Amino acid sequence: LDNSLSNTQKDAVTQSIRESGQSPSGGRMMSKFIKSGSRLNIFAESVRPDGVARPGTRGNDMWFNGDDSSTKNIVSHEPWGSSMDGGTIFTHELGHASSGGNYSSEILNVSNTENLYRAWNGSPARNDYGVLHNPNILDVSTPIPNRSVWQGLAHTY
Repeated sequence: LDNSLSNTQKDAVTQSIRESGQSPSGGRMMSKFIKSGSRLNIFAESVRPDGVARPGTRGNDMWFNGDDSSTKNIVSHEPWGSSMDGGTIFTHELGHASSGGNYSSEILNVSNTENLYRAWNGSPARNDYGVLHNPNILDVSTPIPNRSVWQGLAHTY
């Protein structure tokens, strides 16, 4: 964990990693990451190179404060928004990491990592990537495909 994170943020990141790692989908990606011998670098959201102070991942670098404070007000109006927590966000971002899920597509990442974590956690599935119910944001609908029957049978979560 980078020194750009406060001690409180480091504790929150550590807790989010624990929550994600307990799930089959998070545990699977973490095992893949460990086997790759790569390192995941986690920085504070405030130091993202693009200046956007929200969670994000590029390569094996992740910007994440360990909580949902930067996203909660954006997604709180969505049917799945109240269940957006640190473990969900970490799982989503790990899905983008080169040595994690390596999903560059937001749609495939949500379908194959975040929604699996949500199912395991008992949270509602994220059925659209767009932010459609926040009156302050004009976004377009980007539906998340359901997992195939085979995927559902092969992986419980």
